[in-house]
Amino acid sequence: MPHLKKKRTYKDSPIRGFVYVWEGPVRISHWVNVVSIIILIFTGLYIHYPFIRPNPVDAPYMMGTIRYIHYLTGIIFAVSIIVRLWWAIVGNKYSTLKTIYNPFNKKDREYIV
Repeated sequence: MPHLKKKRTYKDSPIRGFVYVWEGPVRISHWVNVVSIIILIFTGLYIHYPFIRPNPVDAPYMMGTIRYIHYLTGIIFAVSIIVRLWWAIVGNKYSTLKTIYNPFNKKDREYIV
């Protein structure tokens, strides 16, 4: 009879659960940054080179609206960065500044090299 392997079950598995590494504020700030950067790119390109020229009667202040969206998105991006920096101080052990390797610490240099 060939070697029959026992089917692994959840209890036999070396990984029994998951570690919740990235907390809610880190995930939210990440996706706010992604969306903000995309909006900032498109509005910045439009401000630099207005590729849509609407009829002034239909949209009399199109450039002003785009600039306002650009400004508002920049403020949201800055607040998201501030929230992430704050969470780097008060977050869990995976999201704090302690996880950054210090090249001046001899123990940390072992991990880097």
